[in-house]
Amino acid sequence: GFEEYYECLMNLPPDPSVDTSIRLDDTDRYDIDIRHAVYRIRSHKLSQKESKNELCRDELKDCPMELLDSEEFPTDFLVKMRYFSFLEEEGVLDWFFHPELCKLACLNDYQRLVPRDHGVVFDWEYADCELYRSYFHSYEMQHEYIEYFETLLRELKWLKDCLPVNDTSPTVST
Repeated sequence: GFEEYYECLMNLPPDPSVDTSIRLDDTDRYDIDIRHAVYRIRSHKLSQKESKNELCRDELKDCPMELLDSEEFPTDFLVKMRYFSFLEEEGVLDWFFHPELCKLACLNDYQRLVPRDHGVVFDWEYADCELYRSYFHSYEMQHEYIEYFETLLRELKWLKDCLPVNDTSPTVST
């Protein structure tokens, strides 16, 4: 019952303490920009369904296409191509690195990454996205939550058999 729930709740790790007052210097920002450019290129390559020549045609017209097929990218090439930020700006990628979060020294790249809100339902796609982002959850913490949720779903499958059947009620697929 409640006691078991409360005991589990007290065993969860606390929310991380994040000092948002420390900003990155220009050298660190440059390193992050270079790393983010590589992430954008790799993500674009993984998700690409259209020809490289059709997608972002104007921005890629001066891009030596053979460099996009390599595993390593010259720094001057990434700078010249504006760190491939146009892939985010034009909505080619379903995510972006939040510019304000990229200034904070305490965050890792996963915490700077934000899903693009396409405003599908009621002018927003992700409910309370700003609040959620303010928690600065790490990848490990989110992974732990997903494992907890999957375990909960498995353990509570028996509950489905105890619920009254109503054909008009919405169902959840598991």
